[in-house]
This record gives sequence, structure tokens and C-alpha cells, in this order.
Amino acid sequence: MPPVYAVSSVALQISRCGTGGPGGHHHNGGGTDWVSLALSLVAIGLTVLTIWLAVLRDTRITESEKAATFLLLQRALIEPDQAKGRDVLYTVQSEEVFARMRGNDADSDDRKRWEMAGRALANLDVLALHAKMGRVDKELVIDQWTVALQRIRPGYDAYLKTRVDDGDRVWPNLRWLMGEVN
Repeated sequence: MPPVYAVSSVALQISRCGTGGPGGHHHNGGGTDWVSLALSLVAIGLTVLTIWLAVLRDTRITESEKAATFLLLQRALIEPDQAKGRDVLYTVQSEEVFARMRGNDADSDDRKRWEMAGRALANLDVLALHAKMGRVDKELVIDQWTVALQRIRPGYDAYLKTRVDDGDRVWPNLRWLMGEVN
């Protein structure tokens, strides 16, 4: 039996003792009312503790879950399309060039490269979100991605300027992670 359920079971038993059993009444004179009250308060306290433990258990992420999540994100981030998007950010590094790429026809190679860079940044934002929220180990993310993030930083800054209309809503978690690695 998990500890949370054991505590809940104990609380139920204590509450029954205080009332004379399930649905029963305690008629032992006036001196035992404080015992019933004390047992009821203990039962309430244990119930609150049970709920708190259940919530804590459900919100805590184990190290193996963090590692598995990191590996899934890592696999997505090393896909060829993602690597090409980061390469665009590394090689372009110019707001004017990115603005021209964005303004091109949707079928043009430049527009496709601009979109590829955007998808790479969006996926890095997802990685950063998981690190920020503790769903993956932040130090592991920083260790594994610092060099790549520092390499794309000038292109990232230039690309963001072409998205100025979107303001701070664009990849806020990646902004945080960029601050952590610099």
C-alpha cells in the first residue's frame, strides 16, 4: 500500500474511533467529548496531509523522467531540419538579410530558410521551457547546448528583430536560456 493511502486509512480509522464507529454515536458521559474532538482533528489533519502528499507525489518529476524527457527533446533537436535551421542562424547573422528572407515569396528558398530558422528557435524554446520548469535538468541543458546557443546568438538576435511586431511573446523561454548561457 502506498504511504499516501496508508495515511488516509489511518485517518479514517481514527475518525471512526472518535464517533463510536461508522455512523455511530458515542454516549459515554460528558467526559469523552474532548476525545472525539481530538480524534476528529487528528483525522482532519491526516486527511490534509494525505491530500498534500498526493499532490506533491503527482507534481514531482523523477530523475529518470527528466532524463527521458531530455533524450526525447535532444532527438528532436538533432534532426537534420533543426540542424539546418541553426546553421542558417549561424551563417546569416544580419537583420537585413533575415528581413529580406521573410519578405520573399513563400515558395522561395530564402523564405524556406527563414522558416527553418524559426522552427529551430521554436524547438529550442520548448527545450528552454522544460529546463525552466524543472522537467529536464537545467544544468544538463546548459552543458549540452551552451556552445550551440552561443554560436547562433548573433543570428538569433538579428532574427528576433524581424519579429519585432510580435514583441516579447516570441520564444520567452529561449530568451531566458540565452541569458543563462551568456
